[in-house]
Amino acid sequence: MSAPSRMNLTIDVNNQASGLVVKLKGEVGNNEVDFFKSQLMRILGQRAKKVVFDMTDLYFIASAGMGALASFRRSALSSGAKVFLAAVPAKLDVLLKTAGMNQLYTMCATVDEALAK
Repeated sequence: MSAPSRMNLTIDVNNQASGLVVKLKGEVGNNEVDFFKSQLMRILGQRAKKVVFDMTDLYFIASAGMGALASFRRSALSSGAKVFLAAVPAKLDVLLKTAGMNQLYTMCATVDEALAK
């Protein structure tokens, strides 16, 4: 299932045997946050036991986007799911760690590493 592009963000969801891979492409800026939140709600509705956010092609995430990810994590964990951030580009890695996202999420070097956990 592929979600339509909104502004500068595309979200592709791939249901694999070992978990749901959510590929984020573009940016989650202020113009994309509402679309991002709505897609996260749809993903929660799939009730996957493991969700991996593939950030390979994400080049920016605003604080509101990080807040949406934090809310997603809380909801996913309360339903028994494991959630990972994978393949975070170096520039975003610094931003996410500064915001404390590495305290909330297990961050993996690759999608395959996250799926194997």
